[in-house]
Amino acid sequence: MEMNNRNQSEMLPYEKLAVLGIDRKKADSLPQEVKEKLVSGEVTPLMQVSLSARNGDLITLPLKLQMTTDKDGHPALMAYPVRVELETERNKVLLLTEQEAERLKRGDIVQKTVDVNGEKTKQYLQLDPETQSVIHRKVTDIKLEQKLKYMEKVNDIELGTQQKQQVRDGKPIELNVGG
Repeated sequence: MEMNNRNQSEMLPYEKLAVLGIDRKKADSLPQEVKEKLVSGEVTPLMQVSLSARNGDLITLPLKLQMTTDKDGHPALMAYPVRVELETERNKVLLLTEQEAERLKRGDIVQKTVDVNGEKTKQYLQLDPETQSVIHRKVTDIKLEQKLKYMEKVNDIELGTQQKQQVRDGKPIELNVGG
C-alpha cells in the first residue's frame, strides 16, 4: 500500500523528533526510506541526532529510531543508541535471563512478555548488530500470517506446518527453490 509524501509527513511524530534535535524542516527532509520505516513502525537506519545537554553543550550521537505507541495508544518514539555491547542495565528493564541474553548475542530472536511503558505485551526481541541495542516489537504488530501467505505465493512454494511455526517463533527457515 503506497502512501503519498504528504500523508507520511502528517504521520511523523514531530514533537517527539524535536526532542532529538530533529525539527519539522529536518524531519520533512529525511530520506523517503527513513520516513516510510518510521511511519510503519519499523526500525530506521542509523542516523545522527543532536541533543542539548543540561550544561548547554550539544551532543551528537548515532542511533536508530522506531515509532510505536504507549499504553494509551498515543505515538511514542523508541531510540536505540549505539552501544559497545549489550548492556546488563537494559537487561534488567527487559528482565532477560542470562540464556536469553546469550541467545540475543548469537543473533537469535527471543519472544517474551515485556513491560513497556506500564503495558505487558508479548514482543519479539532482537539484538541489533550495529547499535548493540535490543530492538523489540509487539508480536501483534507484525502481520505474520499475511507475510506467510505472501511467501507461499512466491514461486508457488508451500510452507509446512513446522516451517510456519519456526517463522512465528522468530527462527529462520531455509527454502530450496528450483535447485
